[in-house]
Amino acid sequence: MQPKSSARESVNIASTSWGGIDPLSAAMFEDFSKSPIVVDPLSTARKASVSRDDDAMPNDFVAWDSHKLDILQNYTTSEKMSLRTSFLVPGISARVPQGASVTEKVKHRLEQLDEFEEGSVKEMQNLSQNEFVKHIDDLNATLKEAWDDDQRVKALKLVIQCAKMLDETSAVQFYPSKFVLITDILDNFGNLVFQRINSKSKGADVDIAIETSKNWFYKIASIRELIPRFYVECAILQIYKFMPTDDVLFKNVLERLAKMIRGIGNNLIASYARSYLCRVSMRLNQREKRAVQLCYRDFFLTYEQVINHFVKYVD
Repeated sequence: MQPKSSARESVNIASTSWGGIDPLSAAMFEDFSKSPIVVDPLSTARKASVSRDDDAMPNDFVAWDSHKLDILQNYTTSEKMSLRTSFLVPGISARVPQGASVTEKVKHRLEQLDEFEEGSVKEMQNLSQNEFVKHIDDLNATLKEAWDDDQRVKALKLVIQCAKMLDETSAVQFYPSKFVLITDILDNFGNLVFQRINSKSKGADVDIAIETSKNWFYKIASIRELIPRFYVECAILQIYKFMPTDDVLFKNVLERLAKMIRGIGNNLIASYARSYLCRVSMRLNQREKRAVQLCYRDFFLTYEQVINHFVKYVD
């Protein structure tokens, strides 16, 4: 029988193939500031889970923006990656041609809809890290162009496809950086939806804003796959502001999303989903920490699956 390993020894066993500790293992250390690795996004949830009754953030709370650059700089890969999307197809402009007639505009948008059907999704393989990042930047720009052209369905399909990328853990050492890139697109989409509805909420258009908000949630509820449905709903949570809801209902929504993550089988993917929910919920309502506490507890419950004997010593 082997002697029981210490916490630090367990983390060493869980070390990654590129010579460092994986981002989730950072949570096993007491003193993050002395660790040579970058603290993963879940440390934000850890700092945010302190029980408080007021609106003030804890003194040691670390903002997400301060993590992003370090993550992108430190979690890199030399492995080749793939990207599945129907939004980087050459030959079809994202914008309606300038000066086009009504008939040409209709034809152009019909061509786009045909091109962006699910069956037309193409996979680009053997991408370097720089090529992958370039394509993600292009998708972010395409999202803004689609929104400016009032192509809401196209914009929604784009963010759904982007969220699906977080279900892929090949080149696992790059996953934290991919999480940063994809959630930036999700955040941008959420802000675009919010700004659009906010412009409708003024004056006599309050009822229109409420119905538009409900319509967005109905659309997202129809997404079949769990991971994109979860991420896209989190991205637009701020539009609950325009709906006749109270704090209790919003609290229930956050708790439902926290429990929804339990349906994600891959512990790495689930942990980063929890970090995204924590980040969004703390930005929207600092007083409501129940969902953060659920995510924090579930993270450490499921982390045992990574460091137990059967996982560590299996071939």
